[in-house]
Amino acid sequence: MHSAEARKESRGAHAREDFTKREDGEWMKHTLHWYEKVRLEYRPVHMDTLD
Repeated sequence: MHSAEARKESRGAHAREDFTKREDGEWMKHTLHWYEKVRLEYRPVHMDTLD
């Protein structure tokens, strides 16, 4: 739930009424969540193929 609340956009199955547009410039990244202490981190999405 924390990850969904932190993402201020709509993308795929994650749709928000208050943020209806997809924002690749800000949110094209993976969201990582740790449970021991609620903590979010982000990693970039790699757009390259494995050719």
